[in-house]
Amino acid sequence: MARDTLLAQRYAKMPEISSQLGIVTGEGNVARVEFSATKHRMGGRDVYSFTVPLAQLSALAPVPNPDQPFPGNRRVNPRHGNLFGQYIRERYDWVAPPIILRVSEHAVHFSAEASKSDGVTRGKVTIDTGSVPGENIGIIDGQHRVYGIHHTFEKLDGDRERAEVQQMEMIDEVMNRLKQESITIELFVEDRQEKYEQMFFDIAENPLKMRKGIKIRFNNEDPLDRMLMKMLSQHPLLTKNVDEEQDRVAGASPYLIPLSAVQTLAKGAMAGLGGFSGVTAETWTRSIDEMEARFEEYLDALCASFPKLQAFTEGDGDAPLLRQTSLLGSATMLRYLAMAFGELRNDEKSAQEIVAHFKRLNAHMAAPVTESAIWQAYLPNVFPLGAKAGSSRNQDLAAAASMIVEWFDDAPEELD
Repeated sequence: MARDTLLAQRYAKMPEISSQLGIVTGEGNVARVEFSATKHRMGGRDVYSFTVPLAQLSALAPVPNPDQPFPGNRRVNPRHGNLFGQYIRERYDWVAPPIILRVSEHAVHFSAEASKSDGVTRGKVTIDTGSVPGENIGIIDGQHRVYGIHHTFEKLDGDRERAEVQQMEMIDEVMNRLKQESITIELFVEDRQEKYEQMFFDIAENPLKMRKGIKIRFNNEDPLDRMLMKMLSQHPLLTKNVDEEQDRVAGASPYLIPLSAVQTLAKGAMAGLGGFSGVTAETWTRSIDEMEARFEEYLDALCASFPKLQAFTEGDGDAPLLRQTSLLGSATMLRYLAMAFGELRNDEKSAQEIVAHFKRLNAHMAAPVTESAIWQAYLPNVFPLGAKAGSSRNQDLAAAASMIVEWFDDAPEELD
């Protein structure tokens, strides 16, 4: 059977999708769209709340053009938008906040269908979208979602045209699922550019940025992060010694390291010197159990090599004092050691051999760095005089970890 015939049959089998979006063509090229909505007030403005089927979102919201930013908004990043599109294609359990749009007052009409209750009125909202994108409606928050959703359907159509017959079923499944799903719209009535520009700023400025440690704690999808949280509750060096909220520990903080640093240590212990920043559960070529075992080996090696770290496993560690008196109080030094450990283990050196090597470094961990320090002699640009931690620039991370690896077989006399 010809491929085009099969394509036609597949499309014929695709279900009709009922939509709550009604489109009525007005005078000229002006389109009107109508929704069941609620009307309420926020910040002195009328706001309409409703849902729009994903496949029809671009009939309401103008699709951002990376080459021509909309007034009052930043330039859209196509990669970021496409990643959102990929997310909704691949995840059946995707979630997204409402898209916030603005509309000109003359372009919106509301017909109440129920009496007001607690400041909310139910009814129908009719919107003139204008003859060109963005004429009457603009995006305040969510332009990457709009971009990603629009181009997802374009991508699915293109993929389907090029797909072999056996791939069509999978594409149809994704397309049909997305055609039956919707996203919430919050439509604010606002004509004044200085006001909707301020709205964009306020939305971007006011939310508390999600710290990396919080992302790790709640990202149940990533096997690497699940392993980290398991180790956090099981390994005595980490238990009660990791700040799960802040991405940086300093001063009087009772914590040894932040959770975000624990992740970088785990990656270094797995990847060694190469590609440590991009290590994920998918790029790690061994099993998750081996990932956990490797990280546990590294933590055990730290405790066996450095008595000041061992003290934390016994409840006797003093993080503020360690930061003042030892390079081991910095997450950066622990990262050098993690990368060196990973490199040596990947080179078939045993954990016991690495512990013996690390023990030779213990006497050289005093802080601040002095002129007589081994680090000043061999890595002066990484360990400046008076520093209590080494540099965390990528090239300096690699240089310090490489030096520790080199010293395994060719130790300077200071380590003898």
